[in-house]
Amino acid sequence: MEISSWPLRIALVVSGVVVMAGVYLWSAWRRRRETNLRHARPRRHGWPPRRGEFEADEDFSQEVGFEARPAAADDYDIVLVKPVSKLTDLPAVTRELEPPSAPPQLPPAPLPAAVPGAMKVTRSGRRGANQLAFGFDDEAGPAPVAKAPTDVLALYLRPPEGADFSGPVLETALAAVGMRFGDMNIYHYHGTGELRAEEPVFSLANMFEPGQFDPLQMQDFTTQGLALFIRFPTPPLDGPVAFELFLNVAQRLAESLGAELLSEPQKALDSPVIERMRRIAARHAR
Repeated sequence: MEISSWPLRIALVVSGVVVMAGVYLWSAWRRRRETNLRHARPRRHGWPPRRGEFEADEDFSQEVGFEARPAAADDYDIVLVKPVSKLTDLPAVTRELEPPSAPPQLPPAPLPAAVPGAMKVTRSGRRGANQLAFGFDDEAGPAPVAKAPTDVLALYLRPPEGADFSGPVLETALAAVGMRFGDMNIYHYHGTGELRAEEPVFSLANMFEPGQFDPLQMQDFTTQGLALFIRFPTPPLDGPVAFELFLNVAQRLAESLGAELLSEPQKALDSPVIERMRRIAARHAR
């Protein structure tokens, strides 16, 4: 009975040793697997293994007497990625900017021929009611220059009842007071002596159409009325001075022609009208 129990004991001892060895190997394999899993993620980012990591695994393999195998592919992947070069190590790429090419010059388009009866378009400062309103702002023009107010005074010469002013007599009287034929085919007065001006101070015209004179036809010329007019201001003469010259010449012509001096075509000139005209001329005093 004692002899027959020895094989059973030996079997139990061997079984225990095998179980212990299996448990030990299984524990060692699990520790190695956990170690690899712990370091698998840093290696995927291209980090090198820490010093002494694989040396411990090799010692363990030699100790237990088997060669360590890599983990199954379906457990994890170890990916080594080459570090990217620094930006400062990259070669500099430069490119010179090229000037923009000029657009091709196209020949000007020919203007359309004028169409008979077409409406003529003129440029004006205001837009008419029948014009199209475009969505563009009007160009700002120069500010208008303030002009001095102007005044115009007139005196009239009428011949005696039933008479006319003849051309030869009129030429003599106008020359005597210093009036000369000029622009607009009428007579002008430019002053006298130190009061002489380049521009006309006042002028004389025919009261009847066409209102002008023809020096070549003065021998046969006749008229029933003359008009003297002055426009203020009268540079370079002072307003009151210019008016006194105007009044003096009108009175001298009336005397030499035997004419009546009027403030209106049918109203004789009187003192109140003369004073009113002087006040108007005084507005242009300097």
